Amino acid sequence: MARVARARLLHGLITDESGDVLVVSHATKGKVRYHYYGRRPHDGAASPQPPFPAPRLPAREVEHAVCEELAALFADPIELAARAGLALDAGTLPQLEQRSAIVAGKLRERDQTAVRALLSGLRVMPDRFELLLNRAAHVQVLALHAPAEGEPVFTHSVALRLTRTGRAMRLVQDNGETVTPPQPADTQALVRLLARARQWWKLLRDTGLEIKVLAAREGVTASYMTRVVRLAFLSPKVVEAAMHGRLRTGIAAGDLLAPGFFPAEWAAQERLLLAPAGV
Repeated sequence: MARVARARLLHGLITDESGDVLVVSHATKGKVRYHYYGRRPHDGAASPQPPFPAPRLPAREVEHAVCEELAALFADPIELAARAGLALDAGTLPQLEQRSAIVAGKLRERDQTAVRALLSGLRVMPDRFELLLNRAAHVQVLALHAPAEGEPVFTHSVALRLTRTGRAMRLVQDNGETVTPPQPADTQALVRLLARARQWWKLLRDTGLEIKVLAAREGVTASYMTRVVRLAFLSPKVVEAAMHGRLRTGIAAGDLLAPGFFPAEWAAQERLLLAPAGV
């Protein structure tokens, strides 16, 4: 278990409303291992019941939400500097924006060093997450000056709550949308497939070649090329969701190639393929 805990991005940083540190655990379904942050079991039947019965937090969703929220803060470095109580010189604004963009990129890539330097802790409340941000680390990455009287930590609240979707616990934003981190391998496969679909369709349209001729030239079967080219006519909303790993849970690149898997009408595609907006 220690090896698993060290691998998680937010290990040791998350506490619940009662102040208990949430530890890393996992469950295996088939060949897939799912990681969670949850309260350590209390020893003995006489242990007091915590006031906030927090269920296990899905680790990937929590980590994705925290990294995206941190990156969003750096998208507005002036506002961030003001909230952190940092002194700002108008003459350094271009450099500040450049440094902020670099940091935001690292955060979206879940750079462990950057995340753990900027984040002193994460407090999970029933209706929100409270990010406890390290002021000194922000001073360093933004290259700004901090008055000596400032607090070492400042807080940023995010409206997130846990809700049950089927058998799983999911994080939900205040607008009702679930936090859905992209599956890196699946997303990359989908992006490649969509790019190939558009490339092949362009060749067919511009050259007037028959599919069987182009398929032979590309080293694939005509049947496979037909199924791939069909993806060039997906709804723009579906394409956008696929590019960001936000299709309905369980849909992979291979599913989109299955004969008759999705209808021709865009509205029907969106109902079938897009993740639900709320729960």
